[in-house]
Amino acid sequence: MKVAERTADLQRSEANLAEAQRLSHCGSFAVNVFREGIYWSEETYRIFECDPANEPTLEFILERTHPEDRALVQQVSNQAQQERRHFHLEHRLLMPNGSVKHLEIVAHAVERHESGNVGFVGAVLDVTERKQAEQKFRGLLESAPDAMIVMSRQGKIVLVNAQVEKLFGYQREELLGREIEILVPERFRGRHPEHRTGFFAQPRVRRWVRVWSCTDGGKTVRSFPWRSVSVR
Repeated sequence: MKVAERTADLQRSEANLAEAQRLSHCGSFAVNVFREGIYWSEETYRIFECDPANEPTLEFILERTHPEDRALVQQVSNQAQQERRHFHLEHRLLMPNGSVKHLEIVAHAVERHESGNVGFVGAVLDVTERKQAEQKFRGLLESAPDAMIVMSRQGKIVLVNAQVEKLFGYQREELLGREIEILVPERFRGRHPEHRTGFFAQPRVRRWVRVWSCTDGGKTVRSFPWRSVSVR
C-alpha cells in the first residue's frame, strides 16, 4: 500500500509540475545528466513545437534556432562544455510557420563523478510576449515628440529616444549604461543622486521648476523644463 501511495503522490507531483510549467511557459531540460542525451519536459517540447515522441537533439535545436542566432547558441554551448560552467542565454526560434519566439535559458553544470564528464540541468522560458511588449514600448518611446529617458533605480540610462539625441547632442550609444548625471549640469551634479534616491523612495510625477542648461562635453547647449515619472 505504501508503494502505491508513494507512486500516486509522485504522479500528482509530476502532474502539478507539468501544469505549473504550462502556465508559466517555463520548461526544464537536462543534458547528459540522468543518461546520455537530452531530456525535455512536456513544456519544453511545447515551446519548441516538437512531437514528444521524437528525442531532442542538438541538431534539431540548431535547426529550430533563428539563423541569425545559431552561431551564438553553438558558441555558448561549446564554451559551457569546455569550461564546465553555468550559462545564461537569450536567443530566438524560427518556427515552421515563420513566426519567431524569444527564449531565455539558464543552465547549471553538474559533475558526473562516475564518468568525469559534465552535464547540465536548466530551464527554458518563453519570453516572446515580454519581448513583444518591450518592442511596442520602444516604438512608442521613439515616436514621442518629447525627449524621453528610461533609467534604472541605480540611475543607469536604459533607453533614450531620438529627441534626446537632438536635445543633448549625444548619440544614444554614448548614453546607454551611463549614469543619468551625465546629462545634469556640473553645478547640480553633486546633489542629484540624493534627489534621485528620494524620487525612487516616493515615486510620483514631479515637475522640476528649475531650468537646466546643458553645456558639458562641448555638446549642444539647451535649456528645458525637466519632469520625472515613475513607471512600474
